[in-house]
Amino acid sequence: MTEENNQVFAITQVNIRFIPEEDRLLFSMNTTDKQQFRFYFTRRWVKLFWPNLTKILEAEMPDASFDTPSKEAAVAFQHEVAMSDAEYDKPFETENVTYPWGDEPLVATEVRFKEPPMELPSIGIYAANGIGLEFNCGHKILHYFYQVLPEATERAGWDMVLARAEYVTSIPVDSSKLN
Repeated sequence: MTEENNQVFAITQVNIRFIPEEDRLLFSMNTTDKQQFRFYFTRRWVKLFWPNLTKILEAEMPDASFDTPSKEAAVAFQHEVAMSDAEYDKPFETENVTYPWGDEPLVATEVRFKEPPMELPSIGIYAANGIGLEFNCGHKILHYFYQVLPEATERAGWDMVLARAEYVTSIPVDSSKLN
């Protein structure tokens, strides 16, 4: 669930794809009530968003005293858990949806990051007109961004590196060397 102007939405699908004519990424999000919210992401915006995204994912950590490699491994594990129920084979629905923000996607221009102790950490995506979405710490869509943005920027040929935490989930075993 996410909030937009104090309305809460249950998200059913999200999609990010490169639009070559715009040289932008198009982020689309469908809700259970058949609404679709869309933002264009520019290179500049992605560069602003990425460090805040990794910061909020690290904020999910229960113990702030972890060293950096331990934090990265824990974030990566949480990411794997959050992404385990994603349905990548299901086509993104574009039929019978309404566009509450209008027919054209908004251009994301601002990233808002809210930190504790005042409130639960959250990250917001906003257009110049102030319209936007906020996602609380722990929201699965944050892990979707973490997974898909590096791949999308690479497909777009944007020559930017969005570093993700690397970790080993299992150690490959050479069965010829087992006793």
